[in-house]
Amino acid sequence: MSASILKREPFACDAVAKDQTELLAGDLADEAYLVFGYATTQAKARRQQALQKTLADLDVRPFTAESVEKYKRSCEVPPSLLAMTLVNYAAGIGLVAAIVCLPILVVSAVTLNSSLSFYLALAILVGGGFLVVSAAIGDRYVIDRTWMMYDLAHYTEPVPEFALQTALDIKKRHPEVSFYICSLEENRMVLDPFLVMRVPDGGWHRDYYLEVWNEPKFAGTREA
Repeated sequence: MSASILKREPFACDAVAKDQTELLAGDLADEAYLVFGYATTQAKARRQQALQKTLADLDVRPFTAESVEKYKRSCEVPPSLLAMTLVNYAAGIGLVAAIVCLPILVVSAVTLNSSLSFYLALAILVGGGFLVVSAAIGDRYVIDRTWMMYDLAHYTEPVPEFALQTALDIKKRHPEVSFYICSLEENRMVLDPFLVMRVPDGGWHRDYYLEVWNEPKFAGTREA
């Protein structure tokens, strides 16, 4: 995946509505938001401006939503229908051989039917081979890529220092925001995770993609 697709832009926030009068004092409005989640238009604008200033002070510019979406689409790989069909058939043959032949093999062993036992054991061995082949084909040719979002607190993969520092610097000044890791996972392998800042906006939220790094070649450096 080419990180050159990603483009950064200054943090954009809504302008303060000049034609609206603030009904609550600044401190009271901020406290009401922190305690109840209630926010006036002016209070929202003040927080957005404060967050914009923080990002500017830290020299952190989010990636544009358009470039993130384009990057995600470029990472998508359609699954191979032929490979999936081969995997399903091979796994099916292996399972049928094991389920059908194993009980009969036990009976033939008890009755000392060596000839039947030999062929049943051979069938089970062949079925096991099909299972091994299906697993090998699946791991090599069946690509399953999925974008996943994790709370930073529950993310188990390493996070580079620059990304953690960015999250800490912002969180100290704006405790209302939260941080997530959005990662592309391919066959249980993590690729190119993003540090995502989630900003509450009334009953909704906005996600801002701030940092990205290359997980398989983890070097603790920015990719874009």
